Amino acid sequence: MPIEVRQLLLKARVEAPQDSGDEAAPKSGSCAGQDSQGCDEREQLKQEILAECRRWLAGHLQELRER
Repeated sequence: MPIEVRQLLLKARVEAPQDSGDEAAPKSGSCAGQDSQGCDEREQLKQEILAECRRWLAGHLQELRER
């Protein structure tokens, strides 16, 4: 899956609409108030995106050094 698609998926999950009810407790932390499976999936996706960014950056820096 291209990195752009993964970033959009992660952003969509993070910016999911919240309940507008007054009785809802404020969320704290990255996974507060969510099931642990959803949090684990989001963390895994985040790690995959970061790994792809690191690979891209390493390749780009290597190309610049070879010039």
